[in-house]
Amino acid sequence: MTLGAGNNLQVIPTPEFMRGVYSVAGFNAAPALEPQLGAFYWVTPIPPNMPKARVESKLREYNRYGLMQITIHEAMPGHYVQFEFANAVEPKIAARAPQHFRQWTLCRRLGALHAADDVGRRLPEQQPGTAADHDENNSCARSRMRFLDIRLQTMGMTEQQALDLMMNDTFQEKEEATGKFQRAQLSSCQLPMYFIGWRGWLDTREDYKKRKGAAFRIQQFHDAALKESAVPLPALGPLL
Repeated sequence: MTLGAGNNLQVIPTPEFMRGVYSVAGFNAAPALEPQLGAFYWVTPIPPNMPKARVESKLREYNRYGLMQITIHEAMPGHYVQFEFANAVEPKIAARAPQHFRQWTLCRRLGALHAADDVGRRLPEQQPGTAADHDENNSCARSRMRFLDIRLQTMGMTEQQALDLMMNDTFQEKEEATGKFQRAQLSSCQLPMYFIGWRGWLDTREDYKKRKGAAFRIQQFHDAALKESAVPLPALGPLL
């Protein structure tokens, strides 16, 4: 995709009041029409009083390659690039469109999938869950895990059942699973949107690819889709 200068992006510690949801990292976009106020990639520090076992669990999950993935997702070329496109949309009033329909998984699928082979070659011991998370043709155990939100909110799933699902079936560290459980309690319906957005994005891309045939170019598709900004995925295909 086309990248901007990136001169309004700062990396800062996650604000304390947001660390319950953003236990590792997150992104706060520049306000619509005011990019000079800056965009922020939040990285959550490990508390100095965290027990050693919990620290090691967290750092096994978010080692060098885990941090690479989440940075691709949250910052570059992830949500930062997505919102820079949104702020540049014309007419300017459209830049104020609600962001409820943003393509949640765009960044991870665009960035991480194209880097997956390289990461895989350099990290043969990577966790099975991580490998599945890279493969868009895989059933993607970690994406299915995101539906634990529904089980928690409507089907009586217990905390231990949720932790067992994440740790035993999708190979996540205990510290990651504990944080994800807390997130599911604080932000109901948000986690499943990753999977739904991912599938909708792939379907939209495949339809576009079929229409273009031999003229299909992935960068052209990404740029065109991003320039439409905050539209529901069912509306994106006809706009393209």
